[in-house]
Amino acid sequence: SSYSELNASGSFQCVDSDSKGFIHKNPDYPYTFMYDDGTPWMWKGETSWRATTSVIPFEGRWKPYIDLRASQGYDAVQFILVSYINCDAFWKNEGGPVFALTSYGKDYDHLNPGYFQWVDKRLEYALSKSVVPVMLFTWAQEFAKFSTDQFEKYEKYLVARYAAFNIFWVLCGEYNEVYEDYGMSSEVWKDHGELVYRADPYDHPISLHPTGRTSCREFGDEEWLGFVMEQSPYWHRDIQRDRSFNKPVVNGEYGYAGYNPDDDIRIGAWEIVTAGGFFTAGFFSTFAPDKGGWDLSANPQQQNELKWLFSFMDNTEWWKMEPHDELVNNGYCIAIPGQEYLAYSRDGGSVSVDLSSISGTVPMEWFNPREGTYSAKLQVNGGSSVNLDPPFTGDWVLHIGRTNSQDMTAPTAPTGLVLEQN
Repeated sequence: SSYSELNASGSFQCVDSDSKGFIHKNPDYPYTFMYDDGTPWMWKGETSWRATTSVIPFEGRWKPYIDLRASQGYDAVQFILVSYINCDAFWKNEGGPVFALTSYGKDYDHLNPGYFQWVDKRLEYALSKSVVPVMLFTWAQEFAKFSTDQFEKYEKYLVARYAAFNIFWVLCGEYNEVYEDYGMSSEVWKDHGELVYRADPYDHPISLHPTGRTSCREFGDEEWLGFVMEQSPYWHRDIQRDRSFNKPVVNGEYGYAGYNPDDDIRIGAWEIVTAGGFFTAGFFSTFAPDKGGWDLSANPQQQNELKWLFSFMDNTEWWKMEPHDELVNNGYCIAIPGQEYLAYSRDGGSVSVDLSSISGTVPMEWFNPREGTYSAKLQVNGGSSVNLDPPFTGDWVLHIGRTNSQDMTAPTAPTGLVLEQN
């Protein structure tokens, strides 16, 4: 080097790491994610839109929030870096504003490193708890204020600064609002998607966050789009529709506890999972403390119901399961036919399950998603369809092929379909 102060010599030692690597699409099960070492990774997301701003300070709110969500089984949190909302708190943090300020507003040519140093702290802490950042670059209304050159420089900066993290890129929130509101075409997102795809040396998954009742499926065939993101109230149907691109599908905004009807948080989550998709939940008291007030203890029932879902799924081979609604006459089903079946019904009641792919006898149990409790372990004979009745009323989860409760040894089945419940 011509700069003597940059010349250095020395040695270092390489040691084994317990890191599983980055998260990517699983080539063997392309609707799912995995770490570089092959370990399946299930998206268990939560929303904290204001996470990088002074509304959620690092010491007083961010750390206890991440601690709680990590203890409940969450492993992803989505947030936005530059909000369009006309309030200082939404684009400033302990390090100041995200961009330099002028009398005309933000100066998009001059980033403030101090802001990003506090973003660094938040991301590093989340990752220390195995919670992966899902970084939205901006909202549509703010995106429209950048020139093309300014936004490209901003994207390159974010990739250069954060590509060494385990991270997901989301180019924009409510991205399709730029079409009608600002007269842009889809080409603008293709260009920016390609730019991030080329700039990122580690190929972190890229997506776009859409407006309500839509998805970013218009880019489903693009190589740079790593996963399809929806914001849809048609939980089960739209996940199955968007799986047509052979990529993971995430409903990034399916409902908020404290805003939507209480049961929707549980029902939506199970209907998404049994479509072969993933979801990002939201709690009104943590994603928008300016609206609902900051309260980590709010909506305890909904917090528990999602914690129980995560725990349940951890004891299944979910990454191998495919949608098989045709196997049940009530509710929805994902399965590895002949091995493992998971069904859910929001309506409750009896169900007929086609077990013709099973030879012999397999264990089964019911799970109450409102209480987090399991039924007695039973066994069921395969080879045909069986009619089953849950031991409780209301929505249910049925698991056949293995059991989740602590004692994994099922009793021996006598002649007949199902042992009497005890």
